Amino acid sequence: MNETKNVVLFTGQSGIGAEKCLANLNQEMASETKQISIEKEMARISGRSFKREILLESINYQYDLWQKAFDTISDKLSKDEHKETVFLTLHGVYYHQDKREFLSPIDFLKIGSLQGKVKLLIVFIDDIYDVYRRLLSKGEMYSYVMSLEPLEALFASTFNLISILEWRQVEIAVSRLVARLLNIPIYIVAIKHPKHMIKKLIESPIEHLQIYYLSHPISTVREDAKGEIPNFTGELNIFAKKLIEIKESILFLPGTIDELIIKKVNGKYLTECLPRWPLPYGKEYYVGQTIPRELEKINPLNPLQYNTSSNEMSTTVSYLMKLLWDYINVQVTSRDLSLVEQSKNGVIAYRPYFPHKLSGGARRELDLNHRLCARERYRRAVILSIKKERGKARVMQLFALIATFVENLGDKDKITLQNQSHEWIHDENLVNIFSDEDKLKNELDTIRNKIEEKLPSDYTLQTEFLSYQTSLPPGEMGRKEKERRAVFNYILDSILRDPLNDYLISEEDYRKFSDPAQISTDKLL
Repeated sequence: MNETKNVVLFTGQSGIGAEKCLANLNQEMASETKQISIEKEMARISGRSFKREILLESINYQYDLWQKAFDTISDKLSKDEHKETVFLTLHGVYYHQDKREFLSPIDFLKIGSLQGKVKLLIVFIDDIYDVYRRLLSKGEMYSYVMSLEPLEALFASTFNLISILEWRQVEIAVSRLVARLLNIPIYIVAIKHPKHMIKKLIESPIEHLQIYYLSHPISTVREDAKGEIPNFTGELNIFAKKLIEIKESILFLPGTIDELIIKKVNGKYLTECLPRWPLPYGKEYYVGQTIPRELEKINPLNPLQYNTSSNEMSTTVSYLMKLLWDYINVQVTSRDLSLVEQSKNGVIAYRPYFPHKLSGGARRELDLNHRLCARERYRRAVILSIKKERGKARVMQLFALIATFVENLGDKDKITLQNQSHEWIHDENLVNIFSDEDKLKNELDTIRNKIEEKLPSDYTLQTEFLSYQTSLPPGEMGRKEKERRAVFNYILDSILRDPLNDYLISEEDYRKFSDPAQISTDKLL
């Protein structure tokens, strides 16, 4: 580490437990670190509790107190002759307890004096549900919820969770400004990452590290492959763990924040959370604190267990949960793409077609990575794909296109095609054909015949956009056959085209395997 750059700056919203994170990190560091908190210094100078008193004071008072605390800390850093690593923590954004508004206490002119002393800035984030659980405990800002009526607590929790989402976004935005002012790299780090990985990020020169984002399906696995989740996540976590253990590798994991877990049944959103995404390391390895058992039992969506099962409020509650779902969904995209941006060496996409369609998230992440590589020449797009999963995706795409092109399909016909598609993705012989480009081309007529058995005999097609020339006989039957052959050829061309090829930086990095067991970390980085 550069001798003058011995400060690591940490930010994060309330409810993260930054002190515990730093204590955990300190256990891993090669040498002892000094931990300094601006908020603790504000409490020391004023002789008042930061949470219960200072955050109730006027905004100008908070500004003045922050400046005094920073000046005191800055003096200490200037006079300190030792060059040990200093962990300096601060909140980029406060939530005024009386006015119920966000404010940033940071004096940017003063914090600019740290330029040349700070190596990097880390923004700690966590699942909103765990943040909320911590803030529901006694003496915290949302503890009042636990004394409300159950229905009031449910409504309040929905909007509190939305506030926590917005708070996180503002905290990240302010942290970016600080990093830009200090001309240092910024990393958004979920506290469910392993602490020994964050140690590498702090101690090693950034230019020596290989920093990747691990892209993989999550939502499609939950929705379409529930029975296969343990096998998929088990293999994924073994793979991720091996990569993280490589000496100079950093791997940001999307599953360390898992918030789209609101349960849906028959189109209704329930006040229940699905199990969160399993991670490669146990809780004892997390950089962050674990939730106390009494808080872990609280359902953040419905903390006082209001009964929503069979009453007139169930529809309203479903709309509330859908509102929260939509807020979360927007942030999933924003956060994951930010993790791609900060992964200077690119994206590793693990089985993006699992179980039988291309993950929309993986596609967005690879697309951004491809655009970034125009200016960042060290980026890669490593795609690790299983041939049979690509074959199944082609089956599903085929039936989706058929349903699009055939104009006179009734509801019963659509259900028949849907059932047929699911039968085909479980037919090993057919999947093998769809997994092999040459076999698929040779078997097109056979496949067409199988599909036409399920279509109305007089089916008609949308053909306006097609240009086709064949030497079939004239007449109505000849015209229909030309149209049908042209559409099936178009569909074949469509399903053979792999959209992932658009995001490749090097063709060598698109690696296709017959079996997941063949995927290895050897010679990957």
